[in-house]
Amino acid sequence: MFNAWLLPFENRLVYVPSRTLTQTPADYNLPFERLELTTADGTQIMAWALLQEKRAPWLIYFHGNGENVSSYLSFTSRLYAMGVNVLMPEYRGYGESEGEPSEAGLYMDADASYQYLIDQGVSPEDIIVYGFSLGSGVATDLASRKEVGGLILEAAFTSLLDAARAIYRFVPDGIMSNRFDSINKITDVDAPSLFLHSRGDFTIPFSQGRTLYEAANDPKTFSEIQGGHIAMVDGAVDLKGLEAIEEFLEQFKR
Repeated sequence: MFNAWLLPFENRLVYVPSRTLTQTPADYNLPFERLELTTADGTQIMAWALLQEKRAPWLIYFHGNGENVSSYLSFTSRLYAMGVNVLMPEYRGYGESEGEPSEAGLYMDADASYQYLIDQGVSPEDIIVYGFSLGSGVATDLASRKEVGGLILEAAFTSLLDAARAIYRFVPDGIMSNRFDSINKITDVDAPSLFLHSRGDFTIPFSQGRTLYEAANDPKTFSEIQGGHIAMVDGAVDLKGLEAIEEFLEQFKR
């Protein structure tokens, strides 16, 4: 009963959506399609598909909290330049997507994105899932339940409870309904994985990314990057991180 009463307030702390799109792929001269995807509960979510001219693997990018899909175009344009198609789904309640965010809802958004590619004839081994920060919990869950070719996690937490405790110090067990329990899901991922984390990340501690990496199945790679929590998103993008991503993606190109 207590958790049910607390949930609306918890969701306002966990999810900080931004509705206004600040740019589109057209601002980066990227060929793209704007998609409307329907989730299992009937919610309409928006997605951008950045399209290569030739057959290429697909990367689904799950972004972080506090902004929306448009805030990550400077980075996903770099991923696109590595020769992959990029699908950028927008979480429910963020940007131009309907609904209100929740853990179960974000998982349904991820499923709809994955299923869209499957329905387009994309093979599971040609799908790479990328999750940054909050998106790491979404990506890990999806990769633990669906067949994927690879998983990339940047600034990943072991669980949302652990991430909250890193900020607020004392958070009692059982008080949070949103779990994103990646540490107990990562062992169910049967695909090559790449982890990127900065020791200068004061939002999600480096130790959590490292713990998640150590629990993951082989083959796996850990790349220590430089910068803060948004080391790969802001203006000073870590070049070592970009090199690690590009090298990881090479194995999926045919």
